[in-house]
Amino acid sequence: MALALRRAKNKETLLFAGGKWDFFERRFVSLNPQDQVGVIYLEESQVAFTEWFAGFLHDYREGYPRDISLALAAGDRRAGKTFAAYFCQIAALIDVPRLRHDTPTIGWTVSKTYRERAELNDLILNLIPDNFYKHKGTPEHRYDFVHGPVLRNLSADDPDSLKQGRVDFLLYNEPQKMQARAIVHGLYGTADKAGLAILAANRPSEHDTQGEWLYDLKEAVDEEIIAQAKDQNRTTLGAVFFGFSSRENTKIDQPARKRVARLAAVIDKAQAEADDAEGAGDWKKPGERASKEFKRHRHVVPLPDAGARDCTAQVASERGTWGDWSVVAGADFQDKSWAIAGVVAKLLGDPADPTIHFCDEHYNNSDERLYLETFEDRFAAPRGYEKHNVLWIGDASGSWQTAKHEEGERTSFSVWAECGWTIIPPQEARGDTGRARNPFVDDQLVLWNELLRRDRIRFDPARCEWLIACVKEAKTKRDRGRRRIVQNKYAHALSAALYLVWRLAPKPRDKLNGCDPSDFKIVPITRRGY
Repeated sequence: MALALRRAKNKETLLFAGGKWDFFERRFVSLNPQDQVGVIYLEESQVAFTEWFAGFLHDYREGYPRDISLALAAGDRRAGKTFAAYFCQIAALIDVPRLRHDTPTIGWTVSKTYRERAELNDLILNLIPDNFYKHKGTPEHRYDFVHGPVLRNLSADDPDSLKQGRVDFLLYNEPQKMQARAIVHGLYGTADKAGLAILAANRPSEHDTQGEWLYDLKEAVDEEIIAQAKDQNRTTLGAVFFGFSSRENTKIDQPARKRVARLAAVIDKAQAEADDAEGAGDWKKPGERASKEFKRHRHVVPLPDAGARDCTAQVASERGTWGDWSVVAGADFQDKSWAIAGVVAKLLGDPADPTIHFCDEHYNNSDERLYLETFEDRFAAPRGYEKHNVLWIGDASGSWQTAKHEEGERTSFSVWAECGWTIIPPQEARGDTGRARNPFVDDQLVLWNELLRRDRIRFDPARCEWLIACVKEAKTKRDRGRRRIVQNKYAHALSAALYLVWRLAPKPRDKLNGCDPSDFKIVPITRRGY
């Protein structure tokens, strides 16, 4: 009853489980040199996870305290996630058949449907000696190891069916295909004996809306790593992450993998990006997200108290109206239940390429005048946001209608002016109508995501909670060939931020490869050949 997981590169033993089982004393005794040991060889992509699991298994066996309940083993396809996680789970069942004379150790391996368990069945039937276990196919698929432990092969097709008692070592195979409820039910089962849940997952693509929860989990783990580095006494989330890459799998024909990746990018670019080993650390939230480049652990940062150069007044004056502006604010006008949305920002760093740091927000289900009164009441004293030092950039439709979409002499912009505030549209009016219009959403989102990618947009976590939620959740859709933001409760705070960014941030066309257009010499072209 012995199993060794070894590194294929140098035959180093990473995890050794079991020994010779004494059925009378119900314990492992020393092996003899002639005794056979089952050996599983692992690729380099599988080494880090297996080494960590060996330490967890030691602590579990000895009854030491443990602060990890979930291990996320994720990466591109053919990276060996399922293989390593499955044999680690089997090694745990072999090594600890029962915990401190308790009932036998229980393992679950969960697939999306029963049809998808064939891969796992083939692994255990082909690579684990058949005298280790008895295989049962009905009424459920399970492996009863001869010294007591049980490995059940379950389906997540009905998530609520996993709400069924204790499990000590739990493996989800391709959980990005499963509902979040299926994960939660199983996870609670590991709490009885402080066991472990392992998620052997592929990175979700934009199409995998079922796996949106997996992106949120990965993001929470990333945030926890950063927070833990700053505060060692912090209570941990209880999860660890291991990235797997098929580039380190020698069993794969690597030139063929690269050819397939190029073909897949032509056929389905979004899915190819999720399956691409070259982007092993690049996770994107599933669905048509407005803020594809948003990463909470990078972009949610407290506004610095001191030390950062404040260039708000300089940039706002150059790109807005001349004035001494302490802060800038974006506004979107609505009369629906999610109200008029306003977001406040400061511009920090280099005026030619500033960081736009959102530092406050204000929402009010009222008309424009009452909105401004409540804004002033809330921010004038503690923040110093007053009529003479706040430049508003508002929805261009506010220059010719009210928040109730009523056209006439009275507009949202005119109410701002009557109340003594300065407001301008995201871009100046063009054409004969004299009406300002908002930039195309496609163009706004391209700029927005480029600035997120370059970490030029940030959000204060304590003062912009709803804006952060909107940035994270807002979705887009295609309408008559153009991308638009889905009009729900998450749309309007993001729109307010987009207007502000469009007016104030340098755009790619403002410079050509870092040079002003005026730097180029103009050479006349003469017609030749006729």
